[in-house]
Amino acid sequence: MARSPLAQIVPFLLVLFVVVVVAQGVPTEPTPEAGFRPLPDDYVKTWYIYNDRNTNGILDPGDERIAEFRNWWTTLSAHTQHNYRQRSHAVGEDWASAPFNGASATNPDDNYWLPRKKNAIQFYMTYSQFDNNDWYGGYDYGGRTGDVLAILKQRNELRNGWALGWLTHDLDPENTQTLAGKVEMDVFAHNARAVTAPVNVPEWGPTWSTSSYCNPQVSVSNDISEKAEDTVAAVKQWHPPQFDDATGDYSWAANATRMIANGLNAADLTQIVNSMEVREHDPDLLGSGDVIWPSRRPSEIEAGLTDHADNPYLYEDAFKDRSFYHDGANDGGVLAGLAGQDSYDPELNNWGDQQVIRIDISPDTLASGDPATYGNITQVIFYDFGLPGTGDQVNPDEILLDLLAMVWDPGAGEMVPLFPEQRFYIAAVPEPTTLSVIFLGAVAVLLRRSR
Repeated sequence: MARSPLAQIVPFLLVLFVVVVVAQGVPTEPTPEAGFRPLPDDYVKTWYIYNDRNTNGILDPGDERIAEFRNWWTTLSAHTQHNYRQRSHAVGEDWASAPFNGASATNPDDNYWLPRKKNAIQFYMTYSQFDNNDWYGGYDYGGRTGDVLAILKQRNELRNGWALGWLTHDLDPENTQTLAGKVEMDVFAHNARAVTAPVNVPEWGPTWSTSSYCNPQVSVSNDISEKAEDTVAAVKQWHPPQFDDATGDYSWAANATRMIANGLNAADLTQIVNSMEVREHDPDLLGSGDVIWPSRRPSEIEAGLTDHADNPYLYEDAFKDRSFYHDGANDGGVLAGLAGQDSYDPELNNWGDQQVIRIDISPDTLASGDPATYGNITQVIFYDFGLPGTGDQVNPDEILLDLLAMVWDPGAGEMVPLFPEQRFYIAAVPEPTTLSVIFLGAVAVLLRRSR
């Protein structure tokens, strides 16, 4: 085939053009924001996944470490990172999210975008530099004042950087909005609230307060009402309202400033809350019909189980995901304000003194059939992001958990569920126990890592 006149005259321009396009198309890691409170030393840390071998609803000695992973990080808020309503949908349709790292505000090709997979639940842990700004100490986000600053403070002052996010399903080339399946998931948090004075971040003081305040809260709930758009302090972002620990619900008192500033009333707040597929609940008020495993709900555990110091084992925060996902969109949510603490000492064996995130996924969610009844979820994935500078922050491993797997237990001499009651935990310490060599060999077959 004859070469075109342009190719004959300026082949070097074509080469230069290709080089530029390739360079712009390579995702990059974010650069820390100089105007935010500096990153702490452990902004990327190793997390551990456990099963509930004891089948009692708490992470305690005897449960087994299944896998480990490192978290994502971003300068963006955990809410913005999840990127809700990334694709334009009509009001009333199932909207979509497309989490990204926000490495560039000017060139989207430089950003790393989390993959999305059909009929999968994909989890990621993340650290947000924006969320860890010194809101209690007077941070005003570039001089905001009045209602804008009041709403921003209320929203962000109990978020210290750590968050858990997840996606369900993926987009289709055509937005059919056909019902594809459902998700029933309970998430409980133990020892995940904190007011800390970190000693490993000396650069925070005296310019920044050395304290971090955190209380787990819903930062994103897909399919939230369009009335959740905050036109005052976060234009074109759909923020959930604030949960009121004092009343155990989403009270008007905790949200009045934002609602009134946006021209909304108490009925609008109720509509927003009722639309949320991911919602916080008072753990003490959850009844037997409110959770997946009634005998493992927080009030039952508090009444019957204790920690290492013989104190009642408490889940201070509770969240439920009750969602239906559709072809042409995806679902999911983000829980921000996690403490991320790990004060476990093997010599003391104080296994209760650590943050534990417990996740229960219902058997129906993992079954296939009529999407109005069954989840049709075929994969549960955790993303393992490596240390900054290694390239893994933009090229993570996928850890696939088979929550229905059966494995041979040499101690019991029989096949047992790898994940009893389809439950697993996320913690920041590699204790309280380790896997036997034989059992680890069995688990290795059921945990797949891929790029």
